[in-house]
Amino acid sequence: MELQELQTREFEGSKEIVFNSGVSVFQDLGYVISQADVDTGIVTAEGMTQTNIGMAFFGVNQNEQAVVSAFLEEFGQETRVRLNFVARTRTGLAGRDDRAVLDSEVYQNAFERIEQAIFVRLPVAS
Repeated sequence: MELQELQTREFEGSKEIVFNSGVSVFQDLGYVISQADVDTGIVTAEGMTQTNIGMAFFGVNQNEQAVVSAFLEEFGQETRVRLNFVARTRTGLAGRDDRAVLDSEVYQNAFERIEQAIFVRLPVAS
Protein backbone atom coordinates (compact mmCIF):
# COMPACT_ATOMS: atom_id res chain seq x y z
CA MET A 1 0.00 0.00 0.00
CA GLU A 2 2.83 2.42 0.80
CA LEU A 3 4.33 1.96 -2.67
CA GLN A 4 0.97 2.59 -4.32
CA GLU A 5 0.51 5.73 -2.23
CA LEU A 6 3.99 6.95 -3.24
CA GLN A 7 3.28 6.32 -6.92
CA THR A 8 -0.26 7.72 -7.20
CA ARG A 9 -1.75 11.24 -7.38
CA GLU A 10 -5.06 12.69 -8.48
CA PHE A 11 -5.29 15.81 -10.59
CA GLU A 12 -8.16 18.05 -11.55
CA GLY A 13 -8.67 17.95 -15.28
CA SER A 14 -9.72 15.63 -18.04
CA LYS A 15 -7.82 12.46 -18.80
CA GLU A 16 -6.70 13.95 -22.12
CA ILE A 17 -5.21 17.09 -20.52
CA VAL A 18 -3.46 15.10 -17.78
CA PHE A 19 -2.23 12.53 -20.32
CA ASN A 20 -0.76 15.18 -22.62
CA SER A 21 0.82 16.90 -19.63
CA GLY A 22 2.46 13.67 -18.48
CA VAL A 23 3.84 12.85 -21.92
CA SER A 24 5.21 16.37 -22.21
CA VAL A 25 6.88 16.16 -18.77
CA PHE A 26 8.52 12.82 -19.60
CA GLN A 27 9.95 14.36 -22.76
CA ASP A 28 11.14 17.42 -20.81
CA LEU A 29 12.93 15.07 -18.39
CA GLY A 30 14.79 13.45 -21.30
CA TYR A 31 12.72 10.29 -21.73
CA VAL A 32 11.90 8.85 -25.15
CA ILE A 33 8.26 7.80 -25.38
CA SER A 34 8.00 4.17 -26.50
CA GLN A 35 4.22 3.81 -26.08
CA ALA A 36 1.41 6.30 -25.47
CA ASP A 37 -2.30 5.56 -25.77
CA VAL A 38 -4.79 7.99 -24.27
CA ASP A 39 -7.66 5.48 -24.57
CA THR A 40 -5.96 2.88 -22.37
CA GLY A 41 -4.17 5.55 -20.31
CA ILE A 42 -0.81 3.80 -20.72
CA VAL A 43 2.48 5.62 -21.28
CA THR A 44 5.90 3.99 -21.28
CA ALA A 45 9.17 5.83 -21.74
CA GLU A 46 12.88 5.16 -21.51
CA GLY A 47 15.67 7.44 -20.38
CA MET A 48 19.07 7.70 -22.00
CA THR A 49 21.37 4.70 -21.54
CA GLN A 50 24.54 5.41 -19.59
CA THR A 51 27.58 3.14 -19.78
CA ASN A 52 29.38 2.35 -16.55
CA ILE A 53 32.91 3.40 -17.59
CA GLY A 54 34.47 1.79 -14.50
CA MET A 55 33.06 -1.60 -15.46
CA ALA A 56 34.07 -1.14 -19.12
CA PHE A 57 37.66 -0.69 -17.94
CA PHE A 58 37.50 -4.30 -16.66
CA GLY A 59 36.01 -5.57 -19.92
CA VAL A 60 32.44 -5.78 -18.62
CA ASN A 61 29.77 -4.01 -20.65
CA GLN A 62 27.33 -2.53 -18.12
CA ASN A 63 24.62 -0.01 -19.03
CA GLU A 64 22.12 1.78 -16.82
CA GLN A 65 18.80 3.20 -17.90
CA ALA A 66 15.79 4.81 -16.23
CA VAL A 67 12.39 3.53 -17.36
CA VAL A 68 8.99 4.96 -16.45
CA SER A 69 5.44 3.82 -17.01
CA ALA A 70 2.23 5.64 -16.24
CA PHE A 71 -1.38 4.57 -15.97
CA LEU A 72 -4.13 7.19 -16.06
CA GLU A 73 -7.80 6.71 -15.28
CA GLU A 74 -10.59 9.23 -15.01
CA PHE A 75 -12.72 9.59 -11.87
CA GLY A 76 -15.42 12.20 -12.41
CA GLN A 77 -13.70 15.58 -12.58
CA GLU A 78 -10.31 14.15 -11.59
CA THR A 79 -7.73 11.94 -13.26
CA ARG A 80 -5.70 9.47 -11.21
CA VAL A 81 -2.10 8.96 -12.29
CA ARG A 82 0.10 6.09 -11.16
CA LEU A 83 3.78 6.29 -12.06
CA ASN A 84 6.33 3.51 -11.86
CA PHE A 85 10.01 4.44 -12.15
CA VAL A 86 12.48 1.59 -12.62
CA ALA A 87 16.29 1.59 -12.67
CA ARG A 88 17.38 -0.95 -15.29
CA THR A 89 20.93 -2.31 -15.38
CA ARG A 90 22.15 -4.49 -18.23
CA THR A 91 25.41 -6.41 -17.94
CA GLY A 92 26.85 -8.28 -20.90
CA LEU A 93 24.51 -9.77 -23.45
CA ALA A 94 21.93 -11.48 -21.24
CA GLY A 95 22.13 -10.01 -17.74
CA ARG A 96 19.44 -7.56 -16.69
CA ASP A 97 18.47 -6.25 -13.27
CA ASP A 98 15.35 -4.07 -12.81
CA ARG A 99 14.91 -2.27 -9.49
CA ALA A 100 11.88 -0.21 -8.51
CA VAL A 101 12.79 3.37 -7.66
CA LEU A 102 11.52 4.03 -4.15
CA ASP A 103 12.85 7.57 -3.70
CA SER A 104 9.85 9.76 -2.88
CA GLU A 105 11.61 12.84 -4.30
CA VAL A 106 11.64 11.28 -7.78
CA TYR A 107 7.87 10.83 -7.70
CA GLN A 108 7.22 14.19 -6.03
CA ASN A 109 9.28 15.98 -8.69
CA ALA A 110 7.43 14.25 -11.52
CA PHE A 111 4.01 14.95 -9.99
CA GLU A 112 4.86 18.63 -9.41
CA ARG A 113 5.96 18.99 -13.03
CA ILE A 114 2.81 17.27 -14.26
CA GLU A 115 0.71 19.60 -12.10
CA GLN A 116 2.47 22.64 -13.61
CA ALA A 117 1.95 21.30 -17.14
CA ILE A 118 -1.76 20.74 -16.41
CA PHE A 119 -2.10 24.30 -15.11
CA VAL A 120 -0.71 25.65 -18.39
CA ARG A 121 -3.19 23.57 -20.40
CA LEU A 122 -6.34 24.34 -18.40
CA PRO A 123 -8.68 26.93 -19.89
CA VAL A 124 -8.57 30.34 -18.25
CA ALA A 125 -11.77 31.14 -16.32
CA SER A 126 -13.41 34.35 -17.41
